[in-house]
This record gives sequence, structure tokens and C-alpha cells, in this order.
Amino acid sequence: MDKLKFRRSGIQARVLALTMFFTLGASLVIAASNMHQMTAEWERTTILNAEYALQTAASAIRRDVDEIDDLAGWCAYNPGMRTYLLTGDTASNQALSMYPTLTAKFNSMRTMAYIQRFLLINASGRQMMFGTAATNAVTLTPDILQRIPGYDSPNTGWDCILRDPLALNSQAANTIPVTHTLTLPGTDRTAHVCIFVSLP
Repeated sequence: MDKLKFRRSGIQARVLALTMFFTLGASLVIAASNMHQMTAEWERTTILNAEYALQTAASAIRRDVDEIDDLAGWCAYNPGMRTYLLTGDTASNQALSMYPTLTAKFNSMRTMAYIQRFLLINASGRQMMFGTAATNAVTLTPDILQRIPGYDSPNTGWDCILRDPLALNSQAANTIPVTHTLTLPGTDRTAHVCIFVSLP
């Protein structure tokens, strides 16, 4: 009887040990599987968040680039601006009448703080300049203006970074030039819109 009890308790102990070992093993497998799934889900969530952040940043940059390009387009297609730029009129009254319109347009831009220079040169060579660095400029002679990339090209921009060619040497900052040349068909009248965008 004692032997039977001893055997039974030995078998029970073995069964209990095997059950505990199996339960522990199954728990470890489930925990490892859950940990792997959680790690994979965390990585996937991190990648999705990074993609969303990059898409949001890219959209904001694209919107800002479009707004700056639209400023040059507005100068080319706004009837009053086009007339001022291409008539070759040297009288100051036309410049004075366009100044409030230009100021309002420039000041309404969300990207105004990024524009170091917004330079307009009409067909007679009259210049108007706006921007955060408008007061920091050398005298705009023809030789200086030729330093602007794409100055005599139809349109160019967003393809290089250079030291501001119009700044006083001691204060020149890096900038991205965007230039548009306007011509009056059938004439030699040419006007220029030059925008220098600061680097963030």
C-alpha cells in the first residue's frame, strides 16, 4: 500500500512537473511570438509615422516653392505689372502707382520671411527691391546684375545655391536664385524678376 502511494505520488509529481514544463514552454513561445509581433508593429508604425512626416514636410515645401514661383508668374501676367515692366517708361509716376500693389502682394505672402530679395528691373532699367536683405545691397550696375544666374535666360531657378551676388561682401548669405526674364514680342524690351530665397 505504501509502495502504491509512493508510486502514485511519484507519477503525480512527474505529471505535475511535465505539465508545468509544458506550460512554461508554451508561455515562453507565446511571449516570444507576441514580442516579435509587437516589435514588428512598432517598426511598421514608426515607418508610417516617418513617411507621413516626410510627406507633410514635402507638401509644405512644395506649397512654399509654388507660392514663390507664383510671385514671378504674377509679375509676368498681371496687366498692370506687365505694363510697368515692359513699357520702358522711365517716369517715376508709374513706379509710384505700382509700388502699393507690389507691396500688398509681397506682404500677403506666407513665404515673405524666406525671400531675401525680390528684385524687379523694368525695360528702362528702373529697379524696385523688397525682402529681408533689401537694404543690404551693392549698387546694381550691369556688371553686378550679370552675376545673377539665369539673368539673361528665359526662366531659371531652384537649381543652385550660391552666395548672394547682390549683398555687401561682408554680409553675403547663401541663397537660392529664381529668375524670370520677360520680353515684349517684336521689341527689344526686356524686364527681369529676380527672387533670392534664403536657406532655412
